[in-house]
Amino acid sequence: MRIPERTLQYIYDLDLASKLAGLNLLNGRGKLALDVGCGKGYGLLALKALSYEVYGFDVNPEAVATCRRLGFNVILHNLEQGIPFNMSFDLITCFDTLEHVRDLRRALKSLLSARWRTLVITVPNLYTEFLRLAYLTLKRRARPSITMGSGLILKDPDHINMYSPPTWLRVFVQYLKEMNVRVKFRLATYMQPVLSSKVFYLRLPLVGSSMMIVALRA
Repeated sequence: MRIPERTLQYIYDLDLASKLAGLNLLNGRGKLALDVGCGKGYGLLALKALSYEVYGFDVNPEAVATCRRLGFNVILHNLEQGIPFNMSFDLITCFDTLEHVRDLRRALKSLLSARWRTLVITVPNLYTEFLRLAYLTLKRRARPSITMGSGLILKDPDHINMYSPPTWLRVFVQYLKEMNVRVKFRLATYMQPVLSSKVFYLRLPLVGSSMMIVALRA
């Protein structure tokens, strides 16, 4: 079975997260993982390929149905209403999800109040959103709208929360303080070009197309 390109990208995300955390997140044997906002299951497939026992949820009924057809334990649920599984996870992933939620405060508090050892969050980078959308459009994986502001730009109509990496970091730290949650965390901005079905990541300060936060329970 050919591994989907997006799944390969998420495996590379976890490789980068491992380097940031100083942990081996690529070995999921005997460990529990939860994919928040699992979509069509690309992240679930990545976690399964790494031998995790996998759970997930999404707010989209069609996405949940797709994941269930793939054999995953996935439920229909909104992150803003909390984490629906009453268990402790070795790893929680939240790949490209927070930019879509309507109530970012509630969504982040749900993630931070859950029981996990490692939390990996990825979101697009506001600074390079144009480049990211141009790339995805060429790959026929996005249909951005064109807007006129200070210039001609591409905009993803589904992205509600679009911030720069420093702003995302400030928001994250703010909620950590509000909830009195003690964690260590690392931040990276990076790009993931795909050449001939091979994925590469390049860590580029501030100008990467994506941003990653890796949090570890203190």
